[in-house]
Amino acid sequence: MTKLAWTKEAHDLQYLGKDRPYVSVRRFPTGAELAEWYLGCSFSPKLTWHESVDAAKQAGELVMRISK
Repeated sequence: MTKLAWTKEAHDLQYLGKDRPYVSVRRFPTGAELAEWYLGCSFSPKLTWHESVDAAKQAGELVMRISK
């Protein structure tokens, strides 16, 4: 199993994973949004709000461990 790594931040976005499922984190001034992209979600990922980018990334890494 290959180790997943976060992409370099561009336009306040970072991704973990290349094929579905994958997650993305978008930075905002007041926190971060985690989007969970999975097969069948089309353009409607599951969105959750986190107090920081680090908290959103930690939650995203947990999602990816569970879904693989």
